[in-house]
Amino acid sequence: MIYSSELIADYYVATNGSDAASGTSWATALRTISNAVAKAVNGDTVWISNGAFVVTTTIVINKGITVRSLNGAEATTVARNGSAGNFRVFVVSNASAVLQGVTVTNGYLASSGQGAGIFLYSGTIRHCHITKNKTWGNANANSFGSGIYMTGGLVEDCVISSNWTGAASGYGGLGYGGGIYMTAGLVRRCMIVSNSVRSSTS
Repeated sequence: MIYSSELIADYYVATNGSDAASGTSWATALRTISNAVAKAVNGDTVWISNGAFVVTTTIVINKGITVRSLNGAEATTVARNGSAGNFRVFVVSNASAVLQGVTVTNGYLASSGQGAGIFLYSGTIRHCHITKNKTWGNANANSFGSGIYMTGGLVEDCVISSNWTGAASGYGGLGYGGGIYMTAGLVRRCMIVSNSVRSSTS
């Protein structure tokens, strides 16, 4: 979809930003990615500075916006706060949405889960590193695609590594797709390495 350039805006997020700021320049950068995503509308871009951003709830990208780092996945990490409960890091669900150039880590879903790092309904994940996310099934519950669970969309030029999908021993659950599990969509030019799957009987 093409949006009018007169309406397109940029928003900025930095580790030293403030959510009381406007977010329309680096000098007035926001502190949290979710706040910038909430402000952005179709066609806008959210720029994320270098550093580690710890989130306390899932970031939902359900508009036609681009969320991207300034200097790539090596410089920018988005991680679940381990003390904030069980939740995935990102949900992407708009065909025009793009998530680009971030490391996504520490997502965790217990008792049956899909996509602790990213749940992709539609849209594009590009140049990201999805690593060290975990889904856990128990009590006959299965888990799927700890790094990425996708029912559509495109994942390209990403590294998906060291994610873990499994089930508690003796509970009857199964793990599927340690790094990525897809029912539809397209994955291309990705490196999928060193991910793990465990069933309740292994």
